[in-house]
Amino acid sequence: MTYTAGSMDRQQLMDEFGLNAEGLASSNTGSSTGVKSNPLLGTGYLTDDDTQRLLNNENLKNAFIEMKGGQTAAESNESPWGSLVGETNSWETVNDVDSVLDWLTQKEEKEEESEYAFVPLLEKEYSTSTSHSPSDLSGFTPSISAALANLNGVAG
Repeated sequence: MTYTAGSMDRQQLMDEFGLNAEGLASSNTGSSTGVKSNPLLGTGYLTDDDTQRLLNNENLKNAFIEMKGGQTAAESNESPWGSLVGETNSWETVNDVDSVLDWLTQKEEKEEESEYAFVPLLEKEYSTSTSHSPSDLSGFTPSISAALANLNGVAG
């Protein structure tokens, strides 16, 4: 199975990886931040046994490699194990497992709306009269002049 950012919900995490939301872990060996938490499963969702089991999950390892910008083994010509950019031996701690599980459950970031509206600089006025040659700009509105004036004002 291929995993991508934000592709899993709470139930999928529990079914696919055998995780729970009961907060069974009171500590995580090797954790850089203490007891691990996940927005969907809560604090203490990842036990040391879960970590060891998930470190042996090839699909989750490939998701971790993908998250880090590397190539999975199937995509890599260099290594049967896949490659990470600058982090070839990273898949070994509870921090790695927690980070990829967080990545799998991250919410999609909404694209911010621009405060500037797109205004086309060139607008062709079409008429039923004779056609214009490509070098004939008489059919265009004065937007070209306005744009050039704006550029001259900025550059000047």
